[in-house]
Amino acid sequence: MGARDLKASGLNFKDGVFSISSFSNITNALVHSHLKHANGKRVVVFRPEQPHLTDLQLLDQTISSKIFCQVGFIATDVIVPKHQVDANEIFSREDNSEDEIVSLTIKTYTESFAMRWEEYLGVAANAENIKLLKSLPEGKISLLIFEKNEPIGMITVYPDEDCCGNKLLQVAWVWVCEHISDESRKTVHFHIAEWIKKKSEGNLIQAGIHLKNFRSQMFFSKLGFEPACIHCRVP
Repeated sequence: MGARDLKASGLNFKDGVFSISSFSNITNALVHSHLKHANGKRVVVFRPEQPHLTDLQLLDQTISSKIFCQVGFIATDVIVPKHQVDANEIFSREDNSEDEIVSLTIKTYTESFAMRWEEYLGVAANAENIKLLKSLPEGKISLLIFEKNEPIGMITVYPDEDCCGNKLLQVAWVWVCEHISDESRKTVHFHIAEWIKKKSEGNLIQAGIHLKNFRSQMFFSKLGFEPACIHCRVP
């Protein structure tokens, strides 16, 4: 099944965005055939009319690993998990200090994302990600989470638009230290969820997650996020 240009849908359209019935209908051939409509870009975006998380799992089994697939998960009402927080051990603070945030972001991005997903990421996409994280637009804000004064989690958001031009709050980076207890991890998740719920104020918020990053997909799904679109980059 093919995809149709969103110009015909009445939505606020950006070049290289196409409507499709399901994530599972996306094929390698479909991605390549639609690149000619992307104004020279190597990325095409598909918005399913019936987006389902289970269809992403089917797509993961069929799409080429050479195509870097980033799924846009969106929410308007973030779910905050119930959790008893021990403020004596773990605490958080909102921060927008440039040097500290950028340093921790690049360090954790490199260690927990770029190195882990190197096989799929590619040099160009990695360079673009680092450039973005080093120079996020005005309005960016971060939450840092500490345990015994050591950072164990963070999230950064900034005002942006989705693929169709709708204004939203974009998650630029989220990190949870892997070397902490399950209880500490639950507390970090609580801090993150509570903070983004407050920041989004019931407006649209989006997180971009790699197609194969099932752990992050499950995390955001538990917070009320649902898959809405997928960006497919061809090297």
